[in-house]
Amino acid sequence: MPAPTIPADAAAILARTGHRDLIRYLVDHPDSYYGDIKDATGAAVSSLTRDLRQLEAIGVVHTDVDRPLGARRGRAPRYRVDVDRIDTLLTDLRASLIG
Repeated sequence: MPAPTIPADAAAILARTGHRDLIRYLVDHPDSYYGDIKDATGAAVSSLTRDLRQLEAIGVVHTDVDRPLGARRGRAPRYRVDVDRIDTLLTDLRASLIG
């Protein structure tokens, strides 16, 4: 999924409850493995996978594995949040709404 070019698209992704809970968890537990995130959040595998992919697509979540999503077989990435990216997206959204 390409990164949204319109800040509102990214803001809509950030506004989802599952995404917010996931971001909060990763802020408190940087460099977490998928299994740790799943256990701590109680998210279903399909939901967690989708949410992580969407957050990666907008640059909010990064991993320590330098491979695209489909090429990570056999690798256990650790996930972390890019707080600066969240700040940028929210600043861009604010500017597009009120100038």
